[in-house]
Amino acid sequence: MNYYPPSSPEGRAVKALHVLGRRHPREMNNGDFVFCAPMTPQILAMQWAPPRKDWLWLEGEQEIAAWRGFVTTQVTNCAVLTEERGGKRGLLAPWRWPPNKDGAFHDDD
Repeated sequence: MNYYPPSSPEGRAVKALHVLGRRHPREMNNGDFVFCAPMTPQILAMQWAPPRKDWLWLEGEQEIAAWRGFVTTQVTNCAVLTEERGGKRGLLAPWRWPPNKDGAFHDDD
């Protein structure tokens, strides 16, 4: 298990990942987040996620599938990621695509 203060780059990444998965990160009594998975460059890149109010509304099946694949492998018991707005199913995400495995972002973001 890994423990990260919320204000650390790793803590911000864990928080953003859990916001996307509609879950609260597990916390220690001192407020540190508990994260069981290894901190990869891809996960660490989530520290750069803007505030949720600035996230993008995505409706593309490939985009939603990419985010679902990324989040569900990292967040235990994450909720259904999509929601309905104006009669269309979609997903709020910080960027169009999740970060690459090396932590880089897609050129079209």
